[in-house]
Amino acid sequence: MNLFEFFQLGAASLDFFIQSSILPGGSGDCEDWILFGSAFNAITAAWATLGYYAQADVLYYINAGWQKFAILLYVGAGIAVIASIAFGQTPKMWAWFLIGPAVFYWLIDTRQPADGVAWMVGAYMQDQNEVWKQAEAGAVNSGIVRRGNLSFNARGPSAPVEVSTPFLMLDSIVSDTVRQLSSWTGALSQVNPYENIAPSSTETSVALQSDAPGYYFGEELSSEEQCGADKVHFSAVSDKKWQYLNSVTQAELTNTDARDAFARFMASECGGNLSSVIDFTKYAKAMNFKDRDLPDSAIFRGNFNSPFSSVESEYAQLRLELGKQQVPTPLTLKRLLEESIQQTQSSEGSSFLRSVEWDPTTASTGSGLDQCGQTQDAQVVKSVLSRDLITCDAYLYMLLLYFRYEAALIFSQTFQSSGPSGWFPHDLTYNMLYGWDIPYDEPTSNGPALPCPAGNGMSIQSQYQFVYNLILAHLFRNELNRLPELVTVGKDKTQAIMDDSQLYNATIGSTSKAAEVYTWSLMIPYVQGILLYLLSMAFPIVCMLMLVPSWMKIIVTWASFFVWVKLWDLGFAFVATLERTLWAQMANSNASREVNGRILEMSDYGGFTTTDCKYNGDQLYPYPDPGCTETPIVYLTEAPGWCGTEPLDCLNIFAQDVNSGNGFASGAFDASVRIFDLALVAGAALDFDLANGYYIYIMSALYFAVPAVTGQMVLGAKSGMAGMVDKIAGDPAGKAGNAAGLSFTGNETARVKQNAATVSQESKAKGYRESGLVDKALGQQNQAAEHGRLAAVHGQIAEGENRRAQAIASGNEYRRAAQQPGHILTKTVMGLNYDWTGRAWGGNSSGGEYTVSGKG
Repeated sequence: MNLFEFFQLGAASLDFFIQSSILPGGSGDCEDWILFGSAFNAITAAWATLGYYAQADVLYYINAGWQKFAILLYVGAGIAVIASIAFGQTPKMWAWFLIGPAVFYWLIDTRQPADGVAWMVGAYMQDQNEVWKQAEAGAVNSGIVRRGNLSFNARGPSAPVEVSTPFLMLDSIVSDTVRQLSSWTGALSQVNPYENIAPSSTETSVALQSDAPGYYFGEELSSEEQCGADKVHFSAVSDKKWQYLNSVTQAELTNTDARDAFARFMASECGGNLSSVIDFTKYAKAMNFKDRDLPDSAIFRGNFNSPFSSVESEYAQLRLELGKQQVPTPLTLKRLLEESIQQTQSSEGSSFLRSVEWDPTTASTGSGLDQCGQTQDAQVVKSVLSRDLITCDAYLYMLLLYFRYEAALIFSQTFQSSGPSGWFPHDLTYNMLYGWDIPYDEPTSNGPALPCPAGNGMSIQSQYQFVYNLILAHLFRNELNRLPELVTVGKDKTQAIMDDSQLYNATIGSTSKAAEVYTWSLMIPYVQGILLYLLSMAFPIVCMLMLVPSWMKIIVTWASFFVWVKLWDLGFAFVATLERTLWAQMANSNASREVNGRILEMSDYGGFTTTDCKYNGDQLYPYPDPGCTETPIVYLTEAPGWCGTEPLDCLNIFAQDVNSGNGFASGAFDASVRIFDLALVAGAALDFDLANGYYIYIMSALYFAVPAVTGQMVLGAKSGMAGMVDKIAGDPAGKAGNAAGLSFTGNETARVKQNAATVSQESKAKGYRESGLVDKALGQQNQAAEHGRLAAVHGQIAEGENRRAQAIASGNEYRRAAQQPGHILTKTVMGLNYDWTGRAWGGNSSGGEYTVSGKG
């Protein structure tokens, strides 16, 4: 090849780069835009687009008169060269004096039209209109738009602007390299095993059922760009996983009355009776669980030598201990129920009353979701409000049902009402559980494996129920942690120090660091974009300065800074690759498998569902679609319905067969207690909050290191610039993190103080009641005084007596529930009285009035 042919080949190569934009007009579903460079973030792409317009302005002024400055620089440089020759300097300087002008004119006078910078994640074109919207205010006020009578709006520019061809070549090459390397790292692809075959779930931890399209969870390595994607790429959620898991691990009661009622339960005689049936050994073993042999229960149940033997009630001892004790019905519990009645009557949204079926007459037939929260249900709840005393088992049952309802609300708010645009809840649960070791295909301690695993992976319904159970377990644990210990487990000083350290990392430290990363991640696209804007605008000026022989390397310095900023996207892609593995390791171990098994088993005893706004009317996925404007209504169900295509019957609190295949705890009361039992075991062993804390610490270190590492690689000795970037974004992020930590501490302290005050009040009342029982044996006078004190404290006994007198006057019969310890609600049906245990206990009344045990 001779020299002439070599230059012809070089010219052809340059022409190829000049003519190839990212998305040629009319390609597929792409708009007819001329785009060369690209960025991973819409904000960055918008600022880079404004940089194109600023450069076009500068190029215009160079042709209009600024070129005189270049001539002046050139003349000055010539004088300097003559002087250097006179002083015997090497010919390098004056040689550049001959070459520099040609290079200068090639850099600024060869131009190419361009509309802006594309917003792309790897090979996936995102909504470019978002870039035009972000750039509109700056573009319409630029000189190039005003002079050229161009229009620029949310649909993009009416015509392209002229930008330096060598600049576009550099931007195009670097952008394409970043996109290709991002795909090569695997950061932008997430294998969905069910795109091709159904693997054995015993051999993979990614056996999650999904209907996501191929481009969404996987891609082929190619240079072909994709257009018209109707969903944001899955990588959009990689920086939100901490947020979703934190909503799970920090679950708490949002209703202050519910928290107060729970604190009063634990501080009263009821809490003492509950603590008395906790197996200290098993509970301690769960708290110290490391690898294997996690207990299957924390509550005494029947015969421990054969814990699954058929007895009248597996939780008979718990019921006996709680049912024989009565306490004054707390005002906060009454307010909670009253508020639920008002919510049901005034709106069509979710409410505690509407979440379950309270009518015992439908306990054996089942109730459709549209039957929950009806008039007869309100009447049953009002009968509870009319009583001054409540048995501890009734009290516990109310609280367990409310905890289950609250967990369903948290799931709905976190996974149904958030997430990137166009995402469904199962997209979020898929990404959250991806890589976790969940033994959905193995037999539980209750019996067989979960239904429908073969060939389909962990079903979408199962994913929902697992996350819901995870929320419920943390909800119980977090509320119990704010109260005196249910069971005291001794620890040595070293273990106490380690526990305090882990507690800080899991709560305050994790929250502070997450706020820091969140603030940093919001700022860094602006920093990256503004740097690209300044570098684009400075390009023609750098070209002028390059004419001076001693400054000819300035163009190389400029290019190195430009490449450094563009490579941030590649650094973030590498971090995303590490993130997926780091996230999976959080719950992919032998110990995690056992804990996840207990979490999964909770669904054998009940689940939840939602209604309204079904996806295309399909009942398979009971969740609202992303465009739904209605508030979903949550219901508790009698069984999980792992593979059901229709919403199940809502839970009837009197039901005796919540799961026909489950003889272990088939009654609704026993099933709720079993869920609480499993939550105690799992909650004691769970460490997702700690793992989430370590996850956010590591991710923050990796993200913060991207500008510094790429700067060291590209800039070398000039990498000190990376420190400036870290200071720009790092200082506000650090302050935001400190503020978040202080806010978390303040909120948690307030809740603990509130509970402490409640516990103190209830403990005193408990002491008074115990003293009153002793005085009762001394004489009638002391007994009367005790009754008077109770009336003064609770302010409800007089009202209750009046209601009772009115009811008797109207001919209604009441039976004292003290005759049958453990009964909460009773209904006279066909001459027999039934309670929630389903056992008839005689009577020949033909009436239909509800009665509640606990009247003193």
